[in-house]
Amino acid sequence: MAMPDSSDNRPYPDGKQSSVRNALFFAVLAVLSALPFVVSGAEADGQKITVTVQGHVSVKSDDIKLGEIAEIDAPENIAGELSGLIIAPSPKPGRQKNIRGGRLKDLIENRFPESKDIILDIPALIVVSRGSQSLPEEVLKEYYLNRIHEMSGNDPFEISDFRVRGKNIFPDGEIEIKASGDSRGIRMGNYSLPVDVYVDGSKQGRLTLSGNAGKKIKILCATRDIHKGAVVTSDDVRVETKEARNGTKGVFLTDSAMAIGKIVLSSVRAGAAISETNLGTPSVLKKGDKVRLVARAGLLSVETSGEVLSDAALGEQVKIKNIDTGKSVTARVVDSTTVEAVF
Repeated sequence: MAMPDSSDNRPYPDGKQSSVRNALFFAVLAVLSALPFVVSGAEADGQKITVTVQGHVSVKSDDIKLGEIAEIDAPENIAGELSGLIIAPSPKPGRQKNIRGGRLKDLIENRFPESKDIILDIPALIVVSRGSQSLPEEVLKEYYLNRIHEMSGNDPFEISDFRVRGKNIFPDGEIEIKASGDSRGIRMGNYSLPVDVYVDGSKQGRLTLSGNAGKKIKILCATRDIHKGAVVTSDDVRVETKEARNGTKGVFLTDSAMAIGKIVLSSVRAGAAISETNLGTPSVLKKGDKVRLVARAGLLSVETSGEVLSDAALGEQVKIKNIDTGKSVTARVVDSTTVEAVF
């Protein structure tokens, strides 16, 4: 008995099997050929975009831009446009602001409505903080001192009681101080200097720097308490080096000879500076004193007795009563016993 041909057990005859294989091959080829066009179409239409934002972010500029608070993965042209998207004004330096994540998602989706392949990883609430900086007091004081010396012609002024007024909080960035206005000259005493503060070239605020400007000068001081009406002696005064803060040049005495023999018009405490206003010329004549009254006219000289009608110092003019006639005349004090009539 003849054995059956194994080819009879094949599901398809040779011709039919070949046709099926060809059909499968062309089907797979068609699928593979179509894949690149599908991917390209998705990139062209949807533009794959990924935006990731953390819950706490920090900004530097005056506006909150998406590029400062998010990681953006997108084609270059889309990434640049997203980075510049303004979300809201930034908080003030050193402050915080809350941004709702839903609002941020709406802004992005509305900006790119045609994008079908967009992934947004944004928390429900975003806390945005803004960095800040302040100017150290030693920096401000150094600037103030330099300006004082410059305005005073490098006079050796010293500063005490330095103070800073104004809000000393500014955005992060390169900071610069500029004096406000054109200040010319400076006197001793309290002096205020307004300054403008710039960050990255933009004016951000103003501060006022102030202090007591003085310099060390030689001043005549009292060695002990000198009471009103006393006449200054060499033992009462000495020259000391002190810091003068108030007044102007010339008010304080610098030589003991300028005070010795003068009368004290207001009491001076030990160690205090003596000024011109503290002293006066002592009277050599008292009201009621009897003096020689001399009248001169050319080579002619006449003398009589007179009575002083008010206290008077050497060289001052005073009213004198002529004892012989009872009339009053004006005379200049020559010394403690003589006056000369003034015509």
